[in-house]
Amino acid sequence: MRKFFASVLAIGAFTACNEDPIRPDPAACDPFLASYAVANGDTVAAAQGLRYIDIKAGSGEPTANGRGLAVHYSLYVRSNGQAVQTTCGTNIPFGPFVLGANTLVPGFERGVTGMRLGGVRRLIVPSALAYPAGSNSALAGVDLVWDVHLTQTDF
Repeated sequence: MRKFFASVLAIGAFTACNEDPIRPDPAACDPFLASYAVANGDTVAAAQGLRYIDIKAGSGEPTANGRGLAVHYSLYVRSNGQAVQTTCGTNIPFGPFVLGANTLVPGFERGVTGMRLGGVRRLIVPSALAYPAGSNSALAGVDLVWDVHLTQTDF
């Protein structure tokens, strides 16, 4: 958890100098939806319990390991919808980060793989791919939900 939040702070300082801020897509900033069926799109089951819903299709090439990305996101506790963290309300996206560099939560990195620029995706991440039980995190053992808007690629 410290690694993730430290990255957010360090990267936030870098992107704060961006003269052309990218506003988040409102779909990624809506309050948590208790029922995932409310989100448009089908739930896709990925490896190790990761699931996602493409809420809004993007365009261009799908993201892949080695590409630099920036996103806006909102993070929630899955069981009760409690908001944990968001970049919404700011014009500063989270990033740049290199996909596949293993610097972020594994479920987050795997979940944004394949997104297209401008797309919005809901990631439903089991704790084993976030902060496993016993880890040094306030979110240890908790399933999480990220709503992610891919704002920039290829840094």
